[in-house]
Amino acid sequence: MTQAHGDVDKCIKLYNEASYQQAFEPCNSAAENGHAQAQTILGEFYDDQGEVEKARFWWEQASSSGYLPARNLLAQKHYYGGSVLGKEKGWQQSYSKAMSIWKEDAFMGVATAQFMVGEMYLTGKGMEPNLAEGWAWMKLASNNGYKLADDLLYEFKHQITAAQHEAAVLKLKEYEKIIKGRNSE
Repeated sequence: MTQAHGDVDKCIKLYNEASYQQAFEPCNSAAENGHAQAQTILGEFYDDQGEVEKARFWWEQASSSGYLPARNLLAQKHYYGGSVLGKEKGWQQSYSKAMSIWKEDAFMGVATAQFMVGEMYLTGKGMEPNLAEGWAWMKLASNNGYKLADDLLYEFKHQITAAQHEAAVLKLKEYEKIIKGRNSE
């Protein structure tokens, strides 16, 4: 077993055991060797310490390799301007950055991203509400097993007009084709 592989295993094991201080060095070593999960964990360590630039750096490294958990963390930080608990120093709320990340992932078939894109369209976060777009994305998330999407679809069913629903169904079919095409590559 190579040192890099050993660091990855040690990083993940210690992190999963909540032995964060012991996990830092192997995670740092694995992150520097390009391991996306270790980069994400290292970003979380820095974020917990309020070292936003270091957290962002490591999450962007992991995101650039397509690592979905890091991409989702970055999208969440942009969406909230921090965390679900509130704004955090060093993070700026940017619905457009969050949407950009989540929409890219949504087209890859990621249900949580589809849900967030749908939620942003339905509620008008960073844009005018668009019930047809929101419904289409929520339906995709629901079809992918994201149960909370069912709740929002139910909530909005009385707000969407017949014409909007018709447009939403067309969008849904269009997006399903795009996702199927990307997933078959």
